[in-house]
Amino acid sequence: MSSAGIYKKKASLLSLEKYVGKGVVIHGVDGRVVHGILKGFDSNLNLVLANTMEVIRDLTGAEHPTAPQERRIGPVVIRGAAVSSVEARDSRVHLTSNPFSVSET
Repeated sequence: MSSAGIYKKKASLLSLEKYVGKGVVIHGVDGRVVHGILKGFDSNLNLVLANTMEVIRDLTGAEHPTAPQERRIGPVVIRGAAVSSVEARDSRVHLTSNPFSVSET
């Protein structure tokens, strides 16, 4: 009996396959935020994005914050070590009513 049959392929903790071709928001470890279309990724979480926009926030003047600006970057490759989090751009939760509220009558 070979040992190759004993070990099964480990499932990835972070599977981005369902987000390929969809809009994502990437938060970097350095505080940068970019929006784009996920085109591909690998096991090291290196990401390939298309139509990428960087969201630029001016944090120098805390008393008078300015509105965030966007800078078009285009296609990019983001190294996995620079990624803090990945979220789907269309993953906002919409509640029409609070399911946990107790109605008092």
